[in-house]
Amino acid sequence: CMTHRPRCIFFKIVFLALPNHAGGTLISACHIVTAAHCVADPSKPIGAVFVNAYRPYIENGDVPFHFSEVREVTRHGAFNMTTNENDIALIEMDQCLNVTEFPPAVPANPSTDIPSGLMVDILGFGKLSEEGNMFFNVESLQMAVVPVIPRESCMQYYGTKIKIDMFCGGFA
Repeated sequence: CMTHRPRCIFFKIVFLALPNHAGGTLISACHIVTAAHCVADPSKPIGAVFVNAYRPYIENGDVPFHFSEVREVTRHGAFNMTTNENDIALIEMDQCLNVTEFPPAVPANPSTDIPSGLMVDILGFGKLSEEGNMFFNVESLQMAVVPVIPRESCMQYYGTKIKIDMFCGGFA
């Protein structure tokens, strides 16, 4: 999907123009959900958002994208930067988009358990390895498919950093 048909998934992905770069997911014609830690520093406001841009600031090929400035950013009231609990924020775009051209993601039911071993897609612009540079070391959106790891295994590695509303994915 990544190399041959980039349109198939990217309409739900949003690039946030921040000094350290971040991403989000389109959830309505006007709203993007992202991690609160990405928008926690008021001295580094989001310059703009690019919906469907798998190569922001660079030629995006024939793939259409939507550009908008940000009207408002709302972080979860109980977000904790130290523990990453409630690490979620909502971004309202200044210019809403056409959901026929850019359909939003449909959030999963929050009461649904995520079974161990389920293969999930992960996407991002960040690190390509555990040793990689923490900030924006790739110019194109990357994707991988990884299994959900059993909670017990995840907690052996991360300990108390993994809270009840978190899950892990990857390879041991």
